[in-house]
Amino acid sequence: MWWNNRRVLLVVLGAVGTLVLSGFVWRYQSRLPMQITPETIQLGVVRPQDVKTQTIRITNPRFVDATITSLSSSCGCTEITIDGKKQQIVIPAQKTVRADIKFDGSMHATGDDVNHKLYVQVSQPRGREYVVSILGSVR
Repeated sequence: MWWNNRRVLLVVLGAVGTLVLSGFVWRYQSRLPMQITPETIQLGVVRPQDVKTQTIRITNPRFVDATITSLSSSCGCTEITIDGKKQQIVIPAQKTVRADIKFDGSMHATGDDVNHKLYVQVSQPRGREYVVSILGSVR
C-alpha cells in the first residue's frame, strides 16, 4: 500500500502539515485589527467662522479585503468621508486609504469645547467599530 512507501507518506504528511499551518495563519490574519492613524485629532483653537480639515489613514493589514459599512460622527459639525463616500467602501488587502475629516466651527458657540467621536464601522471580514477622537475649542 501507499502508506508503506516512505517517500509518499512524507509527502502526504508534509501536505497535511502545510494545510494545517496555513489555516492557523489565515485565522490569525483575519483577527488583525484595522490600523487608524492618528487615533486622536487635535484641532486646537477654532474660530466660529472656520472650517478645519484633517486627514486620517486607515490601513487594512489583512490578506483579504475589508469593507467599511459606514462612516459617521457624534456631531453634525464633523464629517468623515473616503473619496466622497460614507458607506460600502472596500479597502483592498494590505492597502491604506485616506479619510477626509471636516469640522465646521460655525455649528458651535464661542467658548465651546470640542470632544467628538468619529466612527468607522467595518463588516468584513469581521465586524468591528473603530473610534477616532476629535478635540479642540471654539473661541
